[in-house]
Amino acid sequence: MRKNKVYIIILNYNGFSDTVNCIKSIQKSIYKEYQIILVDNNSDDNSLNEIIKYLDSSNLEYNFSDVFFADNNKQTKKDIVIIKNNENLGYASGNNVGMRYALQYEDCDFLWILNNDNIIEEKSLMKLVENHDKNTIYGSKILKYKNPELVDSIGGKLNYYLLTTSHNFSNTLNSELIKKVDSLDYIHGTSVFFHKDIINSIGYFDEDYFMYYEDVEFSIRAKKKGCKLDVNQESVIYHNVDYEKYKNENINLLKNVYSIINRLRLGKKYFKNKIIFIYTGILLSFFKRIITFRFKEAYLIINYLFKI
Repeated sequence: MRKNKVYIIILNYNGFSDTVNCIKSIQKSIYKEYQIILVDNNSDDNSLNEIIKYLDSSNLEYNFSDVFFADNNKQTKKDIVIIKNNENLGYASGNNVGMRYALQYEDCDFLWILNNDNIIEEKSLMKLVENHDKNTIYGSKILKYKNPELVDSIGGKLNYYLLTTSHNFSNTLNSELIKKVDSLDYIHGTSVFFHKDIINSIGYFDEDYFMYYEDVEFSIRAKKKGCKLDVNQESVIYHNVDYEKYKNENINLLKNVYSIINRLRLGKKYFKNKIIFIYTGILLSFFKRIITFRFKEAYLIINYLFKI
């Protein structure tokens, strides 16, 4: 009997060191029925060359691929399939490229969206495959890489008035199994595992979300279609967030602006009866940036608001 095959989608953008470490951890996985799909979002830091250096040195076979191809021309897959996008498509569209590729193959049973700055435990994938329900989207127990005794997140919580988000159990001490998560509003995009039939049921990530809130929207849409959310706490991941990069003015600017405007995007789609609260929260964010002389952020927030 054929074992379930998991297609692991890793999105890289200017982060080859993290990506290589993520691949190394996957190679140590107890569960071996997987295929890595590496999608590069048009990195400009020589990422692909550096990743290929590692693959060559590790005797890992790889091939480059277009996203779509005729059924009779399907490639023989290597250890890693590399897809290079011609532009930075963001999180949602970038991962969709990998998923669309994976779902062209009949042996694809599960999809695992995995951030490139993750290190997985050897049994993480095995636990996800062993304990699955086809109608459920699973997250992992995510610990802080630099402080592994602390939890980064066990699923996420949504404030249904302001649409701000928070991580369950963030910064609490880790125990083997904390407890069942009572409030699970979304599965954090760091690790999202599900059967391929979920895509047939609810569709791909919403590509209107360039970054932030695409995981929230995906989870809400799934629940509305009758799917369940759960966190498999035996699937443990160490999230190696590079907080230094957020000191970069442009990166921090994008982070702040997209996290605000996508709250409104989400509100207009699912929470129209709460829209006054959402606008109030966003306007407060706008004025906060004015009084702290963050005029560029303030301008972008207002500019984007009228385009949603």
